[in-house]
Formats: sequence, structure tokens, C-alpha cells
Amino acid sequence: MNFFAGVIGGGDAPSNSAVDDANDGAGGCDSDEKGLLQKALVSRIEASIGELRSFCPRAAAAFPALPSGDGDVGNPFASAVSRPVGEKHSKVVKSIEMLQNWRGRGQPLVRISFRLRLGDNPGSFFDMMDDPEKRKAWDVNLDTMKHKMPVEMEHLGGEARVTHVTTKPSLGGMVSPREFVTAVLRRRNHNDDGIYVSCASSVECEACYPVMSTHVRGSNHIFAIVLQRAKDDQEEGWWNGEIYFQICVNGWVPSGPVIDATISLQCDFVVLASKR
Repeated sequence: MNFFAGVIGGGDAPSNSAVDDANDGAGGCDSDEKGLLQKALVSRIEASIGELRSFCPRAAAAFPALPSGDGDVGNPFASAVSRPVGEKHSKVVKSIEMLQNWRGRGQPLVRISFRLRLGDNPGSFFDMMDDPEKRKAWDVNLDTMKHKMPVEMEHLGGEARVTHVTTKPSLGGMVSPREFVTAVLRRRNHNDDGIYVSCASSVECEACYPVMSTHVRGSNHIFAIVLQRAKDDQEEGWWNGEIYFQICVNGWVPSGPVIDATISLQCDFVVLASKR
């Protein structure tokens, strides 16, 4: 997954094409290094879910036992700046909001709210994001995507794994190839609350994933998709959802065009998913 879409995996179980030596762990790590990466994976997932809970009420409902990273911060998006929704996205995308310099990281936290019909199970929605072959149908910047080291996290109701993504040059060559190493959790629907969550955040392990000499390592502070069945239209298979992201591609790249392109690509994805 490229930086325009954030770095996240979301399908129920990745298809064979989406998994690279999943049972063998990561890269060229020895057993001790794999153990360290696994600990970093679990720690990073818990931290990112805690952060997500601090600004996403649906995530707070999905993970009630996990404390927020910021405690009770109310509704930070009350002070967000709204962005116009383009005409080609307006039937599905309901709003685009930005919180500037969230947590002092220098990049905005973006929320895209949408509503679409997915039937009884939203698995196909996540597959379009998670499976590299299906993803390439809409993400022209994706080069490779490999999932490794699956770890069951029963206390969070899902499976975590490490996803390594490389991208092609983008924005007309303005952005050189990037790579991302990301800890990803998919929370399955539990307790009949109708909430599905995918949440991702960068994780580092130099021994297992050394920086590629041909790419710039990007930072994915947080990228999440949250879906909940619309209670008022339950029989019709309608879902309300949000995409959140705060990313940094690093290198000498102006942030404005990157944010604009990321928002546009995410809206394209949601609209395409609504037609499947």
C-alpha cells in the first residue's frame, strides 16, 4: 500500500498472493530478532488502538477495555477544518475534516466519513485494501505488498501482522519510491456491535527490515478504517464508516500535494467499493 492510501491491511484472511512466508516470520531475522519484532508489533498495535480510541467513538466502543492514549479528550474533531467533497465522490463521501499538527507531528490528522451499501459482511471492502492484486485495480502507485508474522491478539479480538509495502514513483516523479513497515490489526466483529476495525502504525526493526537503499522509508503515524452497520437501514446492508490517516512520506516533498492526493485516492477507493 502506498503512502497515498496509508499502510493498512484489512481482509479477513489474506489471499495466498497477499502473504509472503507468513509462517516464517520476517525478512532475514533470527529467532531472537523475530521475538523482538513480535514484541514491538504487539506494543505498537496497543498504542495505535489507544490513540484511535481518543478521537474515534466507534473505536472506543469496539475496544472498551483498552485505555485511550490521551485519556478522555472529548471530541478533538470539533475544531477540525472541513474540506469540500468533490462532485464525483459526493454520493458516498459525506465529509472530509483535518486536524492540523495532531500530537505535534507536523502533519494533519484527516478523517473521511462515508456511507455505502456492503451487504451483510464488509469483508470485500477490506479485501480491496488488503489484497495486492485487488488493490492494484485502483491504486496505481502500489508496487509490492507482503504480510508477515501473524500474531493472534485475543484481548483485541483480532489478528495482527507486519505489512511491508513499496511504492512506485508518484506525483509525476516528484515523489521517489517509498517503503513502509507497518503493524496492522484487524478486529473482527464481536459482541454483535457491528463494528469492524483495521488499524495500522509504523513499526521498526532494522535487523528484520533494513531500510532499502532504493527507497525512502516513510512513517505511518496512524491509518485506520472503522465500519459500523447502519442501524436505521440494517436490512438494506448499509454501513457508516470513517477513514483516518496521519502519514509522513519523509524526504524533501511538499506536504500539501501529498495530503491532497491521499484524500483524493481514499475517496476514489470508497466510491469504487460502493459499486462492487
